[in-house]
Amino acid sequence: MPFRGRWACTPARLLTIACCLALCSAGCGDSSGPKLVPVAGKVTVDGQPVKAGTLSFRPDKSKGNMSPHEPGGEIDSAGNFKLFTNRKEGAPVGWYRVAVMAGEPVDVGNLSGQARWFANPKFASADTSGLSVEVVEKPADGAYDFKLTK
Repeated sequence: MPFRGRWACTPARLLTIACCLALCSAGCGDSSGPKLVPVAGKVTVDGQPVKAGTLSFRPDKSKGNMSPHEPGGEIDSAGNFKLFTNRKEGAPVGWYRVAVMAGEPVDVGNLSGQARWFANPKFASADTSGLSVEVVEKPADGAYDFKLTK
């Protein structure tokens, strides 16, 4: 039974719906997100690979990176990491302030437990780490390696 009255599908209304769907599917650019470039490196503390942790790259607005995306990644047992943005491998190009949470997770059931940090805890915040890096399309070898201290 066709719709009648207010919700009737007239040719004009169908054309309007088709135009809206076309505009929505076109979006304001590539719907898959920003162009990502591979970012991988190694994290060491006093020359030794970090055994576990995570990294967070925060766009550095003071250097022109206005991206809303914050790439991040996990550090494996050999100190290696790869960045991901919105579950896709890589990061948008631009300058970032970096936070490295290099430590073992705290046992949530033990509220008195302290985190075991592999590196100085100052590196856990992009505001205090002093780490800054530019993500580029063709980085030099070791461009994304971080050498931390205890």
